[in-house]
Formats: sequence, C-alpha cells, structure tokens
Amino acid sequence: MGFSRNDISNYKKLNTPEFQEKLAQLVANAHGMWEGVDKLEDLKGLTLATSWGDTPNSMKKMGEIWKMAEPKEGTTAWVDNFMISHTLEDKPKLKRIAEEWLNIILSDEYQIYMVRVGGLPVITTIMDRLTPDEIKRFHLDDPDHFKNNRILWPTLGKADRKGLKRLWDKAMKTRK
Repeated sequence: MGFSRNDISNYKKLNTPEFQEKLAQLVANAHGMWEGVDKLEDLKGLTLATSWGDTPNSMKKMGEIWKMAEPKEGTTAWVDNFMISHTLEDKPKLKRIAEEWLNIILSDEYQIYMVRVGGLPVITTIMDRLTPDEIKRFHLDDPDHFKNNRILWPTLGKADRKGLKRLWDKAMKTRK
C-alpha cells in the first residue's frame, strides 16, 4: 500500500478507509491476532501463522511440518533485552546471580542451543560450530540482513496501541 517501514505502526497514518478495507480482506481468513506468545494448539491445522522461531520445531512434534517464510518487503521484529536494575546496587548476591544469568545467555553453548531450537543468535563467535544450513537459515553470512530485512517495532504510545487494536477489532467484525 506504499507505507514506509516507519509508518506500519502509526495509527494516524493507517487509519484510512483504504487501509481498513485491505485489513478487512486480510482478516477474512485470520484465526486471530497474534499476541506475542505462540499457543501450539491454536496453530494446529493452520496454513499460515505468525510465530516465534522455535515454533516449527514444536509443531513438528505435533505431526505438522512448518517452515519460516520471509516476505521480500521484510518482516517486523523486536529486540528483546535484559538489564540489571539499579535496585541491585546494594544486593551483591542478587546482582552476581543476574550477571551470571547474562553470562549463561551470552555463552557459546546457549547461543548454539538457541539456533538449534529456532532462535536467532546474538553473538558471532559460534559460526564455526554451526552447520551451513543453520548459517543460511539465519543469514549469518550476511551482516546486513537484519538491517535490510527486519522492521523493528518502536515502543508504541498508548494512542497507537489502542488505535491499532481498534483497527483490528473493526476488521474482525467484518469477518463472515
């Protein structure tokens, strides 16, 4: 529809009759709005879904073969993060536990595990221990892939969050 990457989360720009019509067409076959957590029982039997990277492996255990698709326009993404709060300043034992947890998450072993269950690694020191297929699947041989093919969700203000939900709810009411 000609929206820029920066506009796909902007309620004011999306709140047009043309967008609402297109959204209504898309939701005609939608099962529901993805809320960020996969429920495997909700995905069973579907042809297409939005999901986390580890869902295809989990669905395989349920007898369904799923693969991740990447639209040529790119796909939305977000960057999860961990942080150590200032509230641990006077709690050295808890601060140490938090630091050790971060060390585990960033370890080569855990990052290799993440790749094997479908998650994107955040370190590059494991490349020599990944298969060519794993490197290709996550585009780890292309340093610009993430920048060029991921559209990062901004932190949405209350108005945009509520507005986008209203657009979805209105489109869902048009389903037959």
